[in-house]
Amino acid sequence: MLLMQPNLSTLQADFRATVLADTGADGAEPAPPAALLAAVNANGIPPERRLAIHRNHFATTLIDALGGIFEATRALLGPEFFDAFAKCYVRAHPPSTPGLFEYGEAFPDALANTPGLADHGYVIDVARLEWAMHESFHAPAAPALQPSRLTALPADQIGDALLEAHPTVRLIQATFPVHALWRGALDNAVDGDMLHGEPAHLILSRPNLDVELAPLAPAAYAFVNALFAGQSIGQAAGTGASASTTTGEFDLGETLGACLAQTVFADVVNTGNI
Repeated sequence: MLLMQPNLSTLQADFRATVLADTGADGAEPAPPAALLAAVNANGIPPERRLAIHRNHFATTLIDALGGIFEATRALLGPEFFDAFAKCYVRAHPPSTPGLFEYGEAFPDALANTPGLADHGYVIDVARLEWAMHESFHAPAAPALQPSRLTALPADQIGDALLEAHPTVRLIQATFPVHALWRGALDNAVDGDMLHGEPAHLILSRPNLDVELAPLAPAAYAFVNALFAGQSIGQAAGTGASASTTTGEFDLGETLGACLAQTVFADVVNTGNI
């Protein structure tokens, strides 16, 4: 009696499960389903070994990709811990898209949700910064808003205008001085004093080919964040002024000018004409 061969979808599901399966407590490779083993063209190499090669290549490729994105995070955690954590991560969170550059979005949250890392919030902050930088770098190119577009609006309509965020821009608010920690980790120059610095308010942009980081005063950060949340220029100016800790800290003209110079905005919507 002939045995029915498993269909392609079953073989694919078995292959995926084998690649993603955890190793045993003793480090042993998982045992693939018999039907999958029978379908592998050994060609001189045992089927188990061929599948193990795929498992190793899958994990190694993604671990290396994460290490390249989260370079400073890896330095802070230590290569051994990072790689071990990343190995567990890639099996629990396999890619959902074919583009390798899109992989890793959930990595900072995975770190944040790991018992034992609660006292290392600065590492989580650095990981979030690095992912934001990665997103900014790979964001699609787009024209930036030219100052003349804004100054051409009637004065009584500027306050009602909406500003659209440029696709390369990201905002980062962190408990720790994440910019200094990120740079220090890359330069192997992190010390305990860095952990006691001021909280960070950063804006990331890509005016040319490289991502640029710039600090923002808390009031300026509140203003830009409000704009990105859909508030008009006038409303966001009120938000920024409310966030000021000192008189005169927030200057609308100065803040807008600095943002325009950093290609922070992509377009302006004159709601006065709608």
